[in-house]
Amino acid sequence: MGSVLGVDDEVGRVEVVSGAQAEAAIARGKPVVIATVASWCEYCKMLEPEYERAARASAAKTGVSFLRVVASVTHGDRRVNVEPEFCERYDVNGFPTLMTCSRPGEWSTYEGPREASALEALAEKLAIQS
Repeated sequence: MGSVLGVDDEVGRVEVVSGAQAEAAIARGKPVVIATVASWCEYCKMLEPEYERAARASAAKTGVSFLRVVASVTHGDRRVNVEPEFCERYDVNGFPTLMTCSRPGEWSTYEGPREASALEALAEKLAIQS
């Protein structure tokens, strides 16, 4: 199975992408879950293993891609937003922000549970909707 970016890679691997690449995935409308994270965020670090487990468990049975956009990093003692346009366009006001897409150009913010089992159920729902 190829990646959302058209590169053959390991099935079920979370792809780290730029905001522009995530926007292209939304425009294509293939089912996708996008985690917008900050490198310094403790909640993002807690989400990571759950998100990775869900991606591995869901990939083969749903075909849903799991993407990660690193939108904020630390530079010295400052936090720098490296994806300001993406964050503004998709209403990312905190980290982590999870978004879904199942149809071209349509996206929504996911506010549900962040455990792997809930994210797997979300992927199954997206696969049915697409």
